[in-house]
Amino acid sequence: QNTELATVVENASMLQSVGLNGFGVIVRSSGKLVPTERASRSDKIQVCYTVAKNTVVGAGDKELYVQLLDPSNTVLGANEQVQFGDNVINYSIISKFNYENKNLNICEFIAPNESFAKGKYTVNVYNKKELISTSEFILK
Repeated sequence: QNTELATVVENASMLQSVGLNGFGVIVRSSGKLVPTERASRSDKIQVCYTVAKNTVVGAGDKELYVQLLDPSNTVLGANEQVQFGDNVINYSIISKFNYENKNLNICEFIAPNESFAKGKYTVNVYNKKELISTSEFILK
């Protein structure tokens, strides 16, 4: 029973993300961001999500790993690796934030390695080794 209870508490003490979406943006010289669905016009990919309220997780500095895959399943952005036990995750960017036990909206920007290809992009968010959210979008 203690082992089962420890597993339940461990699962409940994980940060969760909701409302994950990604889209291309055009960066104007004024700094204004204009959403676009065209790969050739996109300067960056904006990935936004909400870290859900969780009273079991302690407040403080937290981090989630964002992975952006292009249509050929190549990791865009930093494409660095992090290892958790036996699992190795390639990530595009690390979202670092101060969590205060309430909903928190986060947006990250990922620049292209060269240019964005047309097709279906996949965004994954990991909390350590656990995949907590995934989403897809298309650039034309």
